[in-house]
Amino acid sequence: NHLGVSLSALSFYQASTLGAFLVFSLLSVLAIAKKGMTWTQNIGFATMMLGSLGLGVTGAYHHEFIPGICISMAFIAAGGAFTVAPFGMRAYMIFPDIKGTAMAVNTSIRQSLAGGLVLLSQFFYNGTIVPVAALIGIYAFICLVIFITFLLRKE
Repeated sequence: NHLGVSLSALSFYQASTLGAFLVFSLLSVLAIAKKGMTWTQNIGFATMMLGSLGLGVTGAYHHEFIPGICISMAFIAAGGAFTVAPFGMRAYMIFPDIKGTAMAVNTSIRQSLAGGLVLLSQFFYNGTIVPVAALIGIYAFICLVIFITFLLRKE
């Protein structure tokens, strides 16, 4: 079941998420250069939260609306691209002598979260976007809590 969309068209919808990540990865370099890491990171979080909210609404009310799903996922990917660069740079600054280790830990955490999402989705997936939207919403909430914790710790 591809929600009534032909397989040839569905791949273009799915590619919109990857395209958004690619474009915003390139734009994040310009944003960091012009506005700084903190601004870029904050815009990235706001964009991810907007995408998560959109995906939640789409999953709850219009779970077969493919453009709504793809636009929400594109917002999440765009926000992720904006937050990856600042966090990556800050991760390397923590221990400047062991950048390889910092990168490995960063990758390990990211892969663990992705693996956890796949593991949870296999139990709850029912052929609609609703369970995936719920899981992404949970991850968005976790990210928001971590972000607020870092902000409070910084002050």
